Amino acid sequence: MIAIISSTIYPSTLRTRDGVRSWNTPESRLEQTQKTIQSLVSCGISDIYLADNSGKNWLNATDALLKPAKVYVFNQHQFHNKGISELYLLLNILEFISSNEPIVKISGRYFINKNPFQDAIDYDIQAKIYRHGLFQSSMSTRCYWVKDKAIYENFLEDV
Repeated sequence: MIAIISSTIYPSTLRTRDGVRSWNTPESRLEQTQKTIQSLVSCGISDIYLADNSGKNWLNATDALLKPAKVYVFNQHQFHNKGISELYLLLNILEFISSNEPIVKISGRYFINKNPFQDAIDYDIQAKIYRHGLFQSSMSTRCYWVKDKAIYENFLEDV
């Protein structure tokens, strides 16, 4: 199983129209991401990829602090809608992962205590779904499971 962590440890200091881009300090973001990595390792996941959107703000010494994750730093446009930025980030990291393994995607501010996806083999995607009334729903992007790279790429492109 592969794990992909999405993060922006060193976010832009440019303000959005709503104010600051992040209330968390880079030090706090780094510590949270380290806990994410350790939680994955504790659950037996060792093939960990960190897709980070810090771009030119990235500090090279940070790579060593995130082992055993393989760190890939991207420098792409930061959309006001952070979800759009994350979609492009995840599409970029797919170039570096193998094709036929299940993928757990988790955001760098979260961690798991046990692997909830061990029995997800029969599904293309397993995620928490929120119902908003009778005809609307949304999917949590904090943590979810995808059957393989091809399904993930199709899903991300469709979104």
